[in-house]
Amino acid sequence: MFKKYLLTALIIPILSNLLLSQAPVKSESDFIKRKNAGIAYNKGISNVKSKKYNEALIAFTEAIANNSSFDLAYLQRGKTRLQLANYKGAEEDFNQTIKVNNSLGEAYFSLAYCILVSDTSKATVALFDKAIQNAYTNPETYYYRGVLKYYKKDIQGALNDFSAAIERKPDYKLAYFDRGNARLAMSDFQGAIYDFRQVISIDSTTYLAYNNSASAKIQLGDYPGAITDLTKLLKQQPKNAIALNNRGSARYKAGDLQGAQDDLKASISLNDKDASAYSNLGNVLSKLNNNKGAIEQYNKAIQLNPNYADAYLNRGLVKELTGDLDGACADWKTAQKLGSLSALKYVKECK
Repeated sequence: MFKKYLLTALIIPILSNLLLSQAPVKSESDFIKRKNAGIAYNKGISNVKSKKYNEALIAFTEAIANNSSFDLAYLQRGKTRLQLANYKGAEEDFNQTIKVNNSLGEAYFSLAYCILVSDTSKATVALFDKAIQNAYTNPETYYYRGVLKYYKKDIQGALNDFSAAIERKPDYKLAYFDRGNARLAMSDFQGAIYDFRQVISIDSTTYLAYNNSASAKIQLGDYPGAITDLTKLLKQQPKNAIALNNRGSARYKAGDLQGAQDDLKASISLNDKDASAYSNLGNVLSKLNNNKGAIEQYNKAIQLNPNYADAYLNRGLVKELTGDLDGACADWKTAQKLGSLSALKYVKECK
């Protein structure tokens, strides 16, 4: 899931006194090798700038062959391998960079990022911490540490890191977007709306921000605002099944039952595997006094998701209206077992 955030390789330009900054040479032969390593490194940097990654890989390898302690060559070869999706090779290079120079903060960041995009289960916050401890405090370090913390369910820690990234880069779209998601998870709906609004102001084509903003507005009871956001999204993506489902839900809560029914049917026609769309349509049909149709929709939702507590709860309510009290009680008891607190008061009515 993190590969979509793959960074463009960060370029470290070679300095004119690069050779002088390294350990003293032992012989003329050693000096020549160091010089050749610098030339090859320069060539690699030039190839990376031109996005000639295979040629860059060859050049950095030549630099390392001439100087086995060339930390920046290992680092840049690792970044080049990242661009070529060779995560194992990149990880080896970043580890070697740290072995040669354990105070290079960018090496810790690059290693942490490489592991994050290749195997989230192996990724650790500690590597990002090491990057920061070694003065690599750029916005991306905080952002990706936040992504990992969010993945590991440290939502407050993630929010703090996204905020730190934004402080360092005020137009950091991804950081605003993911901070908005963190705020949604913490039920800070006003804060989430602010963040998604910032995303849209930076890039109005980030259509998912409209959807997530609408989700926050629905939680606040601002159904017209949610409908407005989702309508903007659907003008650009008329076949977005999730947006149609969400707008249908918002229209239902706003009392527009016909509009809700139209949206939910359209959503299902585009994605017939989303249990929530069937359950939402069941709610609409129930309000329209189509109890048979509502039960059919709840049945489909439960077939797709046997642990869908709300679908059992609402199917039970409709069954009660049809006089099927035993069926209603069975559904409410199932909903309660699945964690529905609302089902408890109905279960008390059962024998």
